[in-house]
Amino acid sequence: MKVEYLEFTGRYKVGVTEFIVDTGREETLKLHEGGVRKLSCRMYYPSTAEGIEGKERSEYMSRQLCKAYKIDYDKKMAEGENRIDCYVDAVPAPDEKFPLIIFSHGYGSFRDSNTYMCGEICSQGYVVVVIGHPYETMALNYADGTCVDIDKKAMETAKPIIPALISSLKLVSAKGTDEEIYDKFKDFEHKYYSGLGKRVDAWCIDTDDVCDYVKATYSDRIDSDAGVGLTGHSMGGAVAHMLLRKSDKYSCAINIDGGLFGEYRDLPLRKPFMNINCNMNKTTTTGAYLDPKGPVYSAIFKDMRHLGFTDLMFFFPVKSQVGKLPSDIMHRNLCELHLQFFDKYIKGKDVEIKADDPDSVNITKKG
Repeated sequence: MKVEYLEFTGRYKVGVTEFIVDTGREETLKLHEGGVRKLSCRMYYPSTAEGIEGKERSEYMSRQLCKAYKIDYDKKMAEGENRIDCYVDAVPAPDEKFPLIIFSHGYGSFRDSNTYMCGEICSQGYVVVVIGHPYETMALNYADGTCVDIDKKAMETAKPIIPALISSLKLVSAKGTDEEIYDKFKDFEHKYYSGLGKRVDAWCIDTDDVCDYVKATYSDRIDSDAGVGLTGHSMGGAVAHMLLRKSDKYSCAINIDGGLFGEYRDLPLRKPFMNINCNMNKTTTTGAYLDPKGPVYSAIFKDMRHLGFTDLMFFFPVKSQVGKLPSDIMHRNLCELHLQFFDKYIKGKDVEIKADDPDSVNITKKG
């Protein structure tokens, strides 16, 4: 697995810092009851050429994370393939505040799975905070030097596994109206993945805690009046969708190829929302299109697979896992859609939501 070096294109340099949010809440995962839930977060924030002087580039993957993925950490560091264009504790851009975007990873993925996307968004004038949800992500490092491994027992969500897999394959090709497909997805969820809705709710609480902490602690960097945007991959996308319905804290949200798990039918979708999907997963997101009260977009990426929406597209060349769409086209369109969406619904710019490459991404709007 090769970790490539990718430069960001915005006018700002990207600073990065890590911090811990001690929620004070008791851990609800059964195997860890009695412990206090602590969240590991990474913040990407705008800096300047002067602000990064003398600062070290951040490593991409920690030693513990490399071990979890069977990567030779020392070799990658020596070859210069484990550094990214983010500068540790860089000086924030002076006399400016920026809107806040919060990102959550997928279930069983790793905290920084979309580093390149988050860094690019930051370089265009946003503070982006990434949340690591403990025990449900690979080798989660904390700012105090500790590390929490994934809890494989907690990850056993599908019961029974083989019937769930067969049913999921049928769901991919489901036909009908948005309502009919939504009903099929909910039947599938309740039968095989009923526990995921509870985890979505738990991650929503995590996100609220982080949002409150960041706005209070980093008020010098964040323009709270501009609103807070949400995005996330897979399970993280389901969390973004749920919070947009449940909370007044957030202005708009993007779901990157996540099935919309959880109970939300009685919670109106009143604010701007976007589903970004590959063809295989579009049947898991039709709940967002049922009587929306605000604008809802669908962006379908052709020739893509679920994991291809993460950084794995850059260094995991198995097309059956990441899809056939070239990584540069995927990355450019994914970032542009995020920036157009957040620029329009947070910064208030008069921009059109459109694909950079219409042949690769089909966009429709409802509501």
